[in-house]
Amino acid sequence: MNKYNFLVLLCLSLSTAACQKTKPDSTKTATPETTTENHVTVPKPIDPAQKCQDLDQQLKQYIQQGITPKQLITFNTELKACVAHIPLEQRYAWLNATDKLYSKFREQYESQSLYSYLELIQPMYEQEIRESKSPTQHKVMREQLTQKRQQALAKLTDQQRLIVQHLKELYLDVFCVEGLDFIITQHPRYNTEIFAPHLPKADQVYLKNALAEYDGGNVDVDAGLSISFDEVAKRVMIWDKYQSDFPNSHFYATANENLQYYRRLLLLGLENTPVIISYDDPSIFVDPNALRAITQVSQAHSSSSPIAQKFLKIIQQNQAAWQQLHTEDVNQETRQQNQQEFFDKVHKQVEALLDQADASTK
Repeated sequence: MNKYNFLVLLCLSLSTAACQKTKPDSTKTATPETTTENHVTVPKPIDPAQKCQDLDQQLKQYIQQGITPKQLITFNTELKACVAHIPLEQRYAWLNATDKLYSKFREQYESQSLYSYLELIQPMYEQEIRESKSPTQHKVMREQLTQKRQQALAKLTDQQRLIVQHLKELYLDVFCVEGLDFIITQHPRYNTEIFAPHLPKADQVYLKNALAEYDGGNVDVDAGLSISFDEVAKRVMIWDKYQSDFPNSHFYATANENLQYYRRLLLLGLENTPVIISYDDPSIFVDPNALRAITQVSQAHSSSSPIAQKFLKIIQQNQAAWQQLHTEDVNQETRQQNQQEFFDKVHKQVEALLDQADASTK
């Protein structure tokens, strides 16, 4: 065999071997694919009803045993996804139960150290620094506040630090009880964000009204009003309208309590911000701001308008007696005693008017 023929035979042998080797490889590649397709595991769908039932049991357990900040964040996320899949009555039950859950949460972590830190992060301290006129004083005040905050933060537990770092995510807010007394409380946006979208319209309006009037503090502070009489009148008309628009709502009774509360504040005030008040002027014995707000309600078309009108009539009927007190020739002690008797008399008349109004709206 010559050299040329040998090379040809060699090439043919190599080509045949290559073809034979490729064929088994393609077979091996196909086999695993077929095997994989034959053994696919389809995950079982999650039953929302069962998941929500489990969450209900978890809620009861947390109320009894307590809950950590991280657990509360996870629970709220799952709760928000689950509310749409449960009956309406259970939504109401959960709304009440979560109030108890947050009460339990506060009991677990409240302490004087926590409240001291919450006080130090209030905006009023930043305002004081901004109002300092001297750059040097500004710097010193900033350093002092920072140091106080760091010292207060160091006294907190790990869980308390998580709380102050994630207040918004936990649906918590710093609430002013009065003066410089602060606590943590459940923010009303919890109910508007988690429950309201899955409740009847009347309930949505109620929860939005409650959120709108929330300002992070009590209305009654140091026996005085923390809001204006105009704002009190506005709230009277809001809850009056709610009762008129939704007489059969789930929150009707609570709305009625709100209406009665603000109506009393409007017509009587509080100890340190009374409506009936002593002035040297013999022509007036009613706080002018309160009188303006009450007159506004008297002119509105609501169930509280006739009550405000009767109040104005009481004031008018006692006007002559008030003027008479200023013309009497008596000593200062007797004059003060006579004025106090006058105020007590008018106060009782207004209280009787409110009691009658409250009885008619129960």
